[in-house]
Amino acid sequence: MLHNKLTGRSQNSILRFVLLAFCMFFAIILIVLSTIYMTAQKKYNRKYYEVALRASTYTKSMQVNDYFKADLTLLQVMSSSPAVTAFMANPSDENTQNYFWKEFNSYKNLLGENRKIFFVNEAEKNFYFDTAYVYIIDEKKSDTYWYDSTLNRTNKYNFNVNHNPDLNETMIWINFPVFDNGKSVGMIGLGIDIDSFIEEIGKSKNKASYIIFNERGELLLHKNRDFIKNKSNINAVLSESLVDKFFELSKNDNEDSEENSEEDSEGEKYEEKSGLFFKDNNAYMISRLPIMSCYLLVSTKTRFAVGFGKLYFVFTALILSALLVFLIILYLFIKRIIDPLYYFNSLTQAILKEAPVHIAVFDGKGKTALISRYMSNLLSKGDFLKEFRDKKGFLDVSKEFKTHDGKNNYFRIVKTDIEQEAGGEGRGSIIYLSDVSEQMYLANTDSLTNIANKRYFNERANTEFFNSLRGKKPLAFLMVDIDHFKKFNDTFGHLAGDVVLKEIANTLDKMVIRRTDLVGRVGGEEFAIMLHDTNLEGATIVANKICAAIEKKDFYLKDFNTSVQITVSIGVYSNIPHPTEDFRIFLNEADKKLYEAKSSGRNMVCY
Repeated sequence: MLHNKLTGRSQNSILRFVLLAFCMFFAIILIVLSTIYMTAQKKYNRKYYEVALRASTYTKSMQVNDYFKADLTLLQVMSSSPAVTAFMANPSDENTQNYFWKEFNSYKNLLGENRKIFFVNEAEKNFYFDTAYVYIIDEKKSDTYWYDSTLNRTNKYNFNVNHNPDLNETMIWINFPVFDNGKSVGMIGLGIDIDSFIEEIGKSKNKASYIIFNERGELLLHKNRDFIKNKSNINAVLSESLVDKFFELSKNDNEDSEENSEEDSEGEKYEEKSGLFFKDNNAYMISRLPIMSCYLLVSTKTRFAVGFGKLYFVFTALILSALLVFLIILYLFIKRIIDPLYYFNSLTQAILKEAPVHIAVFDGKGKTALISRYMSNLLSKGDFLKEFRDKKGFLDVSKEFKTHDGKNNYFRIVKTDIEQEAGGEGRGSIIYLSDVSEQMYLANTDSLTNIANKRYFNERANTEFFNSLRGKKPLAFLMVDIDHFKKFNDTFGHLAGDVVLKEIANTLDKMVIRRTDLVGRVGGEEFAIMLHDTNLEGATIVANKICAAIEKKDFYLKDFNTSVQITVSIGVYSNIPHPTEDFRIFLNEADKKLYEAKSSGRNMVCY
């Protein structure tokens, strides 16, 4: 065997071989862990910045939504108000003016800080700011493009940043068109102080930087407020190539990706699909702000090691150190056990022979090399292990055997091959048996009635079906159901029902006495009986006997100090199995007959 081969060589040669093997193993592990470290570090950094920027993007998006949510709700209500619509459609009517100003003032009182309301009616084009008339809109001027855009090209609302020379104010403007019968008749909106917006939205608790710009590239949020007030384009703060890249990535912001764990090239494609982009030691992520119809750009400086990435090197070093210590200890351990190897070998054989276990060792020719006394006693009744010993490879099966005391016990048989000594033929084997009769009994038995449960009944029925198929012998099934059992449970309770189930199961078990037959509980109050080599006539006789025996039996209920009568209905089916069928067809046919019996009045047999 293997240990005999080792002891056939000198101790020093074995130790040199072990040392060389350990060194090669350590070198391979070192190379593998270093490669994994570099790859993991790169992927972790990529994932770290993606998660960090997504969190920053989500937080900032929610902050912007919360900042404008009340404003948009108020303007939505105002733009759809009948009083506002009527005034915009007919501003010269005194009645509509009165209703409008009354409602306008009530809305004005709901405005938040740093917000001023404005409105323009299409008929007169008068621009009112915070209840005061300011000027008439001249659509020919280039700086009034927002007016035509809102009335004629906007269905809901739009955002823009403009400096109004008549007001001498640079503000964020929210414009809501007002429609009357589908036609725009004016607009109503808010002017929001840009300094307060930057003060609240521009602040950040982390090191990320935020930029908001619209589809025309105009900056709506930047740490430099002059860029916003001067309506600077994003190209003023970022290179044109980066801006083009961001617009391209923004189109893919909501696309799903399934390539996150592929090679670097695949990882880069994933980053672009997710809106993530790395450039010049910076990480960028762009996404849309639907509420403003704008883009949010988040950026941060990148580092080689971030978060847990700093621990990767320490962790890798600890693994290598632990592995080195383990190999040294293992080497010393091997060195220590080589000398007493023969002693342990002889001691193992002596103990094994007397150990209270069923174990046997066979050589390549199938002869017994070592056997425990308990296995020897078991094999004295016949060499029933031959079929397993001759098979190659690992086996783990359970089988029923008759032991020396005449009982049928279930054994778990585990067999594995072993390497032979030098000059030996073939491969030896070790076979180990453990008695699992009790476990099999518990697994196959219904805990209440102590007869076969549904799983075991189906297994036996399947086996017997194919045995009958090979022998071309009839196989019969009886389906037995207790009549009115639900009513019985409702009247006497489930504990009394359990007593009846036990008694009926005991009765069925006593009346089916052949070892090849089987009684099982397959439902709450439903039992099944399998009769080997029994035709329909024979099965019907058995069913009638069962039906009569249960009808005559008195079921005593101790808790009620009374006896009751119980009847059963039985469905019978018998036939010779056909290759295209299986046992479930037989059971189903018997169940149909059972249903027929119950439908015909119960306490009868149908076949």
